[in-house]
Amino acid sequence: MGGPQNAEGAMKGMNRAIRNLGRALEGTGTADDALKAIVEAQASCAQCRMFKPEAAKDDAAKVTEYRKRLIAVSRALLDMEEQIMGGKTADAKAGIEKLKKMSEEGHEALGVKDEDEKQEPAKK
Repeated sequence: MGGPQNAEGAMKGMNRAIRNLGRALEGTGTADDALKAIVEAQASCAQCRMFKPEAAKDDAAKVTEYRKRLIAVSRALLDMEEQIMGGKTADAKAGIEKLKKMSEEGHEALGVKDEDEKQEPAKK
């Protein structure tokens, strides 16, 4: 199977698609590029819901919270898709910031670091 094997792998796919979406919305791509990226993000988000995150440690309440947060991300992505189709690029760009905040809050709730935090060296 070529798809992600765990929640972390699916999250990486979603983050990559959202970065591509951001670039497309900033003018380095077309509306078609943005729509392709948003569908990829939606698919990755659905894949994320198929897995239990390691950080939840089989805590049913944490797993439920994780899934609820991903459902909210799916809704935000669907709203952004409609905005892009309607030519409301500024609204879709604002959606990127909303997704970043949702990601930070979700990772904080699970006690995991954002992908960007893992890549940056610790400040002394």
